[in-house]
Amino acid sequence: MTTYRRGLSLVPNPCNFQPHGLGIGMRKYIITVALALSASSITTQTQAMDAKDLARMCKEDLSGAGMYVVGVVDKWKTDSLAVEGVAKPFMKGTDAYDLLHSSVVGDFCMPGDANVAMAIKFGCDWAAANPDKGDYPAANAVLLGLREKWPCKVGKQP
Repeated sequence: MTTYRRGLSLVPNPCNFQPHGLGIGMRKYIITVALALSASSITTQTQAMDAKDLARMCKEDLSGAGMYVVGVVDKWKTDSLAVEGVAKPFMKGTDAYDLLHSSVVGDFCMPGDANVAMAIKFGCDWAAANPDKGDYPAANAVLLGLREKWPCKVGKQP
């Protein structure tokens, strides 16, 4: 059994885990899996509402639709900060980083002058303009609306 130092005593490590023994490749793998799993929560948490529900809500209850869009954008910001802070130092400039950014954060780059009203408008407009995609999760409709208005150039994610 491996031991490691905690304070002044040696404590057995029951998992035989080497805290500093992970190679860069394994760290990247762990980070990628953790981010991918956390990103999947945006769709699992919001599956009850689909794009047609969002389009209807945008017409009937704009403040409710606005709160929903703000929630999606807040989740996007959290995921974006995680990708930027954790994965970027290890993966910047690689195809893996672009794929991770695209799948976790999305294929859009929110400009500095963006505001909540613009995000609500783009999400609502996309849901209303695409009734054939009404069965898409509402969160995806919001993200697709933002991607349509604020696309990133491939390989140019922040």
